[in-house]
Amino acid sequence: MQFKWTTVFSKRKLNMKCFRYSLTAVAFLLAAVDTYALNIENAASLMEKGHYAEAYVAYTNIVFAPDGADVTDGNRAQSLLDAPRCLAKLKRFDEAEPLLDKAILERKEFAVHVAYSQALGELPHYGKTVKGVFSRVNEWGVPYSSVEHDRVKRLKCLKAIMPDLAKQTKLRQRWFWNEVVNALEMNGRNRGAAWKLLELTSLTEIPQVEERENWGESDFEVGPAPVDENGEPLFYGLVKSWEDAKNDGERWMFANTARAAVDDFGRRNSARSLGVFAENQFGVYRLRYEDDLKNLIGDLRSLDDDETITRLANGIKRFKLPIEYNYIRMWRELNEYHLIAREYERRYQFVKARETWKKAGKGYSHCVDRISSPNVSLSGNVPVVSYKKRGRFEVNFRNADQLEFSLVKIDVAKYLEEFKDDIKNNRVDSPPFNMWDSFVFLNVCRSPDKIEKYLTGEKRFWSVKVSSPEDHFDAKKEIEVPYDLPAGDYLLMIAAKGGNRIHSILRVQRFAVVKESFAAKDGGELYVVDAESGAPVKNAKIEAFVYDAVANKDRKFKYKEIGPQFTDEKGYAKIPEIGGNGHCGYITITSPDGALEVIRSYWNNHYGARNSQDRRRGVIITDRPAYRPGDTVKYKLWMRNGGYENLKSLEGVKIPLRIFDPMGNISSEKNFTLDKFGGLAGEFKIPADAKLGVYAISTSEEWWYDVIRSTFRVEEYRKPEFEVSVDT
Repeated sequence: MQFKWTTVFSKRKLNMKCFRYSLTAVAFLLAAVDTYALNIENAASLMEKGHYAEAYVAYTNIVFAPDGADVTDGNRAQSLLDAPRCLAKLKRFDEAEPLLDKAILERKEFAVHVAYSQALGELPHYGKTVKGVFSRVNEWGVPYSSVEHDRVKRLKCLKAIMPDLAKQTKLRQRWFWNEVVNALEMNGRNRGAAWKLLELTSLTEIPQVEERENWGESDFEVGPAPVDENGEPLFYGLVKSWEDAKNDGERWMFANTARAAVDDFGRRNSARSLGVFAENQFGVYRLRYEDDLKNLIGDLRSLDDDETITRLANGIKRFKLPIEYNYIRMWRELNEYHLIAREYERRYQFVKARETWKKAGKGYSHCVDRISSPNVSLSGNVPVVSYKKRGRFEVNFRNADQLEFSLVKIDVAKYLEEFKDDIKNNRVDSPPFNMWDSFVFLNVCRSPDKIEKYLTGEKRFWSVKVSSPEDHFDAKKEIEVPYDLPAGDYLLMIAAKGGNRIHSILRVQRFAVVKESFAAKDGGELYVVDAESGAPVKNAKIEAFVYDAVANKDRKFKYKEIGPQFTDEKGYAKIPEIGGNGHCGYITITSPDGALEVIRSYWNNHYGARNSQDRRRGVIITDRPAYRPGDTVKYKLWMRNGGYENLKSLEGVKIPLRIFDPMGNISSEKNFTLDKFGGLAGEFKIPADAKLGVYAISTSEEWWYDVIRSTFRVEEYRKPEFEVSVDT
């Protein structure tokens, strides 16, 4: 602790005796202050009470206490860890690295240098530059990265004290190797950027802070596990010393082996690191997004514990794992049975998974039930049907011999009126944006009592006998509703006899909107037609209820009721301008005979410039609006940036395009590169056994509000037949 001395002399003669007593008192006081300042328990107490600035001073005093002071190496090291943590609480991140660098220049203790590595690893590794100077911030989306800079500084510091390692306690040896392994793994090297372990990082030069190119788990490009020159999976071997390593992968294996040799805790830490790395690189979970996963199920079921099937840099391959990369063996050694059971499920080895979940303990009994009990789930969405057709949907089931179904109509008008009344009287804290869909309704009405009060009319029941495969495998079945239902929304309940129960909503649609255009500020227009015949619907009543999803400072919600408007003989109606911004709500259609349908439960929101001027805009068109099974859909897309200041061509931009069937399943997925006009063209062959209904074709952008979407129908239609008779 430093003191600034100021001495003031008066014209009076000094009393030397009093002066001597004063000096003695000051010396005693200074000794007491120094003792307090170097007491790590007091520093920790200050930190715990939230006095971070004072705690920071106390910790730095301990770190830089002179030789001979009553401070242990362990306390210096702990203080070097806690001082930057105090700075982090104070948002003074930029002071941490200079503090750490000063510590290893002035202090030579082994523990202080290991603490340096750990503390540097705990700092934020991303930030901004201000006048060319890097500034660390603990925020998402900042453009500069110091990960490689920090990584090399950690490794360089640790390499310098490696000759002193043998003199240290086992605890410090294990701590040292923990830091080496963690530093080597930085920037996703134990995950998607494992190919970087093929390099041998130079420790002679510290990399500069660089602008980020990727925004995921690593600053580098990520992908499948690398392969050697023969196309085989790459495994890093064991070397005798750090100096013998030809790349960072061998350094990493050496560090893990050395840590495992320290003690049992080190062995377990290394087993976990190797297991995580091996599963990330070679685990079957890497197949989860493969289009042909169904064709690999037989191979997955036949895998032994020391085998895997995964996607490598050169494709999908089945191979044996060396013992040090056998992650199932690692998890078994660590008694991590829940990880083994999860892996068996990914391999479709459900009997093994069931028995392993049992070993995982009572906390995983629900996982045992999930595998071995009768179970049913929906396969995709429940598609909307017209009022002249019976509903169809697909279910997945296992361990079941009978599926039970029920349908009961939902009083949507009552539900919406109560919601409207709650908004008007400020009885909701945070109303949903999407007011009417299956997720919102079932989420709001979680309890049976809440759901029951909105149900009306006769409840219809039926059951279907099914035959489940052995070994807890899933089967799929299409279910047809055995009733002709009036238009409306129905609560669909599905149960596996003796097992679980699920809910969804079946919509039987009377109306269809063939063209709609809405904006929160400008209102919009729509055309209403009969969902079956396509004929315009005249005198349909259109109403809207619009509200702000966030209350104002008086805890009140702004709202507006719009309408009624009525469709003309062409089915056309216009929603008037409402003004404002950021509105949510719903629009309803009521037929002349009183039947009500919600056609839109989300009024377009404006999320600032990104949603208007800066967003990408585009259009997708198909060569026809409707097709038969077996036909070929030809489509085109054009895309450009919004606004007037960013008219640069999107040539070369990669666009994934997906086609979804009426159940919400992906029927086709292709990657395109836009041409110089920002366009692309493609085809989709509709399978001969395709499901009938509305198909969606859409881009998959980084931001959901950049998605461009269109639809087409697949129907078993035929040209109208007519007869001409001539009387003569």
